[in-house]
Amino acid sequence: MIFLIVSILIFNVTAYFIPKRLTKLEMYSSSLFALLFAVIADKFLDLKYNLYGYFKPGLEWQTFVVAISIYPSANIIFLNYYPYRTSFLKKLVYVAGWCVFTVFFEWASIKSGYFYYNGWTLWYSALCYPFIYLILAWNLSIIRKLKEKDAS
Repeated sequence: MIFLIVSILIFNVTAYFIPKRLTKLEMYSSSLFALLFAVIADKFLDLKYNLYGYFKPGLEWQTFVVAISIYPSANIIFLNYYPYRTSFLKKLVYVAGWCVFTVFFEWASIKSGYFYYNGWTLWYSALCYPFIYLILAWNLSIIRKLKEKDAS
């Protein structure tokens, strides 16, 4: 549980104090999207297929505390430093770095006892994370296009 509390503090303090490249609207709307996307995926894969979960099987309020505390702040940090106007290779390296970090974080979450597998593996996560991060970046580009369209 100490790992979880320390993680929540680090993610949220980092997201709060980093120099922002995102507007408040972008942070708000992309964080809501990330939270909704993660909660739907987690609940579907946990409750319907029983592949993994937080704490113990079933629907628990602690799961939502973890989601609300980690997903939005991680989303802000990821998108804030995403290399939008650089080469494909730099974007690939950035996403790959985040995937490695996230797989390691997931492994540490399992070892700390607040996350468990029941048919899922780190390899499945490693295959999913690149798509998840690209979806988050894609969502921000949609937000920005909608914002531009509203401004004109």
